[in-house]
Amino acid sequence: PRTLYFGGVMVSCTTVFALLLALVLNEQFIGQKIVRALVLLPWAVAPVVSGVMWKYLFHQKYGLINAVLVYLGIIDYYLLWFDDPLSALTIAAFASIWKALPFATIIILAALQSIPESLYRAAKMDGALIWDRFRHVTLPHIRGIIIFVVILQIISGLQAFDMIYTLTRGGPGQATVMLNFLTWVNAFERLSIGMAASMAITLAIVIMALSAVANSFRSKARA
Repeated sequence: PRTLYFGGVMVSCTTVFALLLALVLNEQFIGQKIVRALVLLPWAVAPVVSGVMWKYLFHQKYGLINAVLVYLGIIDYYLLWFDDPLSALTIAAFASIWKALPFATIIILAALQSIPESLYRAAKMDGALIWDRFRHVTLPHIRGIIIFVVILQIISGLQAFDMIYTLTRGGPGQATVMLNFLTWVNAFERLSIGMAASMAITLAIVIMALSAVANSFRSKARA
């Protein structure tokens, strides 16, 4: 259940946010190049550094999130974010989304820029509104890429380790222990090498199968 929740939040939010961000970046506006460069910043930061940053953002004593929420009167006192299983798992998911968003945005943006402008002009001449142009022109052309991004995020969710390790170490209790992290726990903390090897092989097979599916969708999108 923990892995499913983590993966569901990460996959859905990353895909939706990346699509919205790519649509915005595909438009012409002042400072477009600067914004595109800023979007890439989370991708350039090492996962361990990202995990430490998010950990201090939600720190129970001097975290920025607590300080802002108290200042705005949304909460009355500093919250222990990482002591609650659901909030700890959700923070880990959104930290992973922040890290994965730039790459997903770039992929979708590249697909958007490959759509012929003549199709949009023809749709406008036929009286199609923004939503109609998105549904009948944009979406059919990037559907394969979106599925490709979804599969990539599923693979990323299955491989989650760095962010979990630096943020929560699997806590509180085992609330944020994912499959990949559990493999590490079995191997290096419980010294259950056989169990860890079995889990690692199973995870590798699943990831290879998903990678093959993702590659097929990428090939179809290119065609």
